[in-house]
Amino acid sequence: DIARSLAHELKNPLSPIRLSIETLRKAHARSHDDFDALFDESTKTILDEVDRLRHIVDEFTRFARLPAPVLRQGDLRETVSQAAALPREGRVELELNLPSVPVSAEYDPEQITQVLYNLIQNACDASLEAHPESGARVTITLEHRSPDIAVHIDDNGPGIPPEHADAIFDPYFTTKKGGTGLGLAISHRILTEHGGHLTATPTAKGTRLTLHLRDTQGP
Repeated sequence: DIARSLAHELKNPLSPIRLSIETLRKAHARSHDDFDALFDESTKTILDEVDRLRHIVDEFTRFARLPAPVLRQGDLRETVSQAAALPREGRVELELNLPSVPVSAEYDPEQITQVLYNLIQNACDASLEAHPESGARVTITLEHRSPDIAVHIDDNGPGIPPEHADAIFDPYFTTKKGGTGLGLAISHRILTEHGGHLTATPTAKGTRLTLHLRDTQGP
């Protein structure tokens, strides 16, 4: 299924590339008066699509070669804070709610930071889609009810259509323009290899994505 989806994704950019080259060849053969303008437009299209191909291949390589997690003891509060502080869209108001005491777990800090940042960025994109001018908001909440740990990422975006709820973690499924559909699939795989999982839940104001782990004191 993944190979079939990858082949489809790789085929999509080939049509505009071929069309742009054919347009250039015809314009050159006819000494078209607007050749310079056509050249600029066509070569930009080709470069954009080549970049898109490279992005698809790079994302697939990350998915295919994802290393096993290197688990070590850590305080999830620190990792959540670091992920929330990474560069993101500045027009989104971000609220961070953390417990006052450490939340200990065994996990790979780099991989979990990658998952958190990806989920936060998706939430920001969704919020901006619904509130392009102002009012975009994302709330990150770390909850610990031993042995369960949950990181909730709530957005006020347009929400997930019911028909897509079961598919959003599938490789190459995406509704985002320019997306590869591998970001959530990679995140889901990382959480699975940590013994956890991801969930997506519609809310009254948007969507809640939740990262589930277990603490090191649990049974």
